[in-house]
Amino acid sequence: MKTVFVLVLFYSNFLFAAGPDLWIDCDTATGILFRDVDDGYVLAHAIQNFPERVAGISVSFGNVNNPRKQMNIVRKIMELSKVDIDLFQGATNPLDIRSPGSQALARFLKNAVEPYSVTILALSRMTTIEGALEIYPEGRTKIKEILFVGGRTTADEPRVGKRKWTLPDSNFWGDEKSFKDILDRGIKITLFPTDIAVQFKMTNEDLNYMKSSSHLGHWLAQKSRSWMLVWKVILGENGFFPFDLMASAYISLRAEMTCFQNIPLQILALPDYHFGKNGNKIKNRIVVSYDFEISKYKVDYCYKVSGTFHDKLMTQLLKN
Repeated sequence: MKTVFVLVLFYSNFLFAAGPDLWIDCDTATGILFRDVDDGYVLAHAIQNFPERVAGISVSFGNVNNPRKQMNIVRKIMELSKVDIDLFQGATNPLDIRSPGSQALARFLKNAVEPYSVTILALSRMTTIEGALEIYPEGRTKIKEILFVGGRTTADEPRVGKRKWTLPDSNFWGDEKSFKDILDRGIKITLFPTDIAVQFKMTNEDLNYMKSSSHLGHWLAQKSRSWMLVWKVILGENGFFPFDLMASAYISLRAEMTCFQNIPLQILALPDYHFGKNGNKIKNRIVVSYDFEISKYKVDYCYKVSGTFHDKLMTQLLKN
């Protein structure tokens, strides 16, 4: 019996210490006045809850395109978290497929021992990730899953604020080709659309809690005030939805989410209504439905959280 116990303990420790298996590609703008802050929340959440899993962070174009400022934001978050993770400049435009971030991710995939073991948090355009796969095509066999923020169903999209506007699918629109190329590589993708994002709102009360929780929480709360103002003035919303945080929360709070499994996906040309547009222009959209009889692609699609999700996620954010 003692021998069996020792063997179980050995293998359990071996599996736990298997090494980093997560890559974060972000377009953080946290702290830049009136810019999106959600990537900062993802980094804070990941670094505080599973830092040993993060092999590297690449900073790509998206919310802003200022690599120096963006990388300094990530360094600040790591400094406040007392964590040091390899950081790389990712793609600066849709044609930049040989960026240092793509090269570093390609090396990480090449060195990954186990097949289908790596998870990628795709919080920006897919350019840096597709660039890595252009460099090392066999990397697709090392990727377990890409967590991508975007997509919609065939139902009416959620509308936010007093103006009842729909929101853009910016990460997809910023580089549609890379998203399609990754679909064609047969890599599993899990989508986090507006449907699920609007179920977790950051309010002034939440920011006040964060402000008193830690140095990192205080910094995040302070840097979120201008973004809170944007949502109030432009969208008429009493709070903001940190979209990308849903992808990070999936890693630690998967049991609190409801997701469609292997749902067919099509890319459809649809009228554009985001931010109050009249639908006269057409834009491509990532659309999922079990009613699609002919579809080359299937993905997972997370659309609902539990009643305790907000409190559990806030607890993890306030962990530092």
